[in-house]
Amino acid sequence: MTTATAPPGRPGTGAGGVREWARRRPATHLALRAAVLLVGSALVAVGAVMLVLPGPGWAVILLGLVVLASEFAWAQRRLEPLRRFAERGVGVIRERPGGPAILKGLVVAGCLSLVAGAAIAVSTLT
Repeated sequence: MTTATAPPGRPGTGAGGVREWARRRPATHLALRAAVLLVGSALVAVGAVMLVLPGPGWAVILLGLVVLASEFAWAQRRLEPLRRFAERGVGVIRERPGGPAILKGLVVAGCLSLVAGAAIAVSTLT
């Protein structure tokens, strides 16, 4: 079995390949970091607004931190305690009878609340 590799000078597949390609070019890397900063900061700001308006504010803030952590070490450090807390919680739920079904239900409920909260926030702002 052979693995496919990207041609030289071309980005690899997935976000990691694009990131490595961009890091080899200073201007592209700066643009990538600026885009990540812009998108992550916008998500955190929208999440902060959703703390007062209807919507899943904390979830959007967390998503913004995840985006920021993809490029910035300070955001990774902020997420590390939350990651450990989530891993412990998932471990506890997995050990319970019916744990995987509970986890799937929580993921579906979280996704639905994000979509519903975003729809409510958009309709409130317009």
